[in-house]
Parts: sequence; structure tokens; C-alpha cells
Amino acid sequence: MNNNFKMLFYRKLPPSKFMVQYHRALNQLREKESTEDHDSRLHKPNLLADIPTLIEACESYTRAVYKDFEEEYKSQLACLCEPVGIEGNIYTFRVSMPQRRSVGLVEFDSSNVSITCSCKKFECNGILCMHALKVLNYNNILQLPNRYLLKRWTKYAKDGLLSNPQMSADGLDVSYKSKVIRKAINVVVKGAFSKEALDLIERRLDRCMAETENALPNTQPEKQMEDVIIVHSLQQNAVEPNNLLF
Repeated sequence: MNNNFKMLFYRKLPPSKFMVQYHRALNQLREKESTEDHDSRLHKPNLLADIPTLIEACESYTRAVYKDFEEEYKSQLACLCEPVGIEGNIYTFRVSMPQRRSVGLVEFDSSNVSITCSCKKFECNGILCMHALKVLNYNNILQLPNRYLLKRWTKYAKDGLLSNPQMSADGLDVSYKSKVIRKAINVVVKGAFSKEALDLIERRLDRCMAETENALPNTQPEKQMEDVIIVHSLQQNAVEPNNLLF
């Protein structure tokens, strides 16, 4: 935050100018983030090799996060892996990289394909470390377990709370659904400053709701609840002044 704001602020900045500069800084950050999100979806990085682990990471992660993940994957190629213990379904490995004097004790549970490392990189940064990746390769596991693909680091982190990053359960593209919902919310927020506009919106919404219900198939309660969660999440973003699409 210091790097983002220090060029726009100084100690004796008046409150009125502070707010102007503050919103300007936020707009710059949002624009930069939006550009990076757009580029991550349209442009895929060059893969180190056609390895299922890297392909899955490339499809899921943003470009910045994928770059960090690929560095960990390249590092694991130079690691040594040695089994040091077993207790039931839990296997313990000692993974080391002599050049860096880096050592990790990795526990691998074969019953549910869960893995933990003493370096705690996943707990701190949200991506698997080279030690854990080495053990997965050692055990011929070439697909990343879903629990280690944190949604917050994916290209679709802002698209609701769905488990599938690209398609919802009804087969609709998540980004398209989110765009339509944001449009509806922004129309209501924009009209909130005028009684006449609100009356017009309410009449149109009543008619639109009736037509929509006739076009909808029967939906299950859990699917309806999922949509409510998505709408609530989008509402939190839409009500911010800088997010209004006037």
C-alpha cells in the first residue's frame, strides 16, 4: 500500500484534497487490476512443458500467480525425495535441494491425497511449495487436488461463489451471468436518486419478473440459494460509488 499511495499523498495534505487523491489512487488500482484480470483470461503464458499439473495451473491461476507456481514446479525438478516414515496411510518424505540448502518434511495422506509441508508455504502464500510438488510427482499424481487450487488466486475469483470456475451448474457462462446481474443492480442504484426513475424501474421490473418466471424452468431450492449468494456478493461491489456504471 505504501508503494501505491506514497506518490499521491504528503503529511500536510488537506482533508478535501486527501479524498480526491484517495479516490484517484483507488481508481488507478482498480483499473490496473481489471486490466490484469482481462489479460489473464485472454492470454495464456507459455508453458514450461505439456505437463498436466502445469496445464491445470495455467487454466486456473492468474498470470502472476501461475508465474510463482511455475517457479516452484521448476525448483522441484532439482529436489531429492527420500521416504523417511510411514504410519497407516500417511507417508513422510524428506525433500531437499542441496544447492539452496532447502529441506522440507512432507506428510502425504494417500487415502484422500492431502499433503502438508514443514515449510508452510501453502498456508502462507496459498500455492504448493516445491517440496509438496516433488512428493506429488514422486507418487505419480499429475493432477492438482482441488483443495490446493484456492479460488482467490484464480482468474474467476470475482465470479460469484461457484465451485466450477468457468461454468455454473446450469451450464451458463459465469462471466456472462455476472455481467447481466451487475447491469440490473446498476440500473436500480442509478435510479435511486429520483422518485420518478424508481417508479419507472419498479413498473418495468414487475413486468420483467412476470415474463422471466414464465421463461424459467423449475429450479431446485439449493440452486436458488446459490443464485441469492451470487447476487448478494455482486451487490456489495455495485453499491460502491466507483463501481457504478453511469
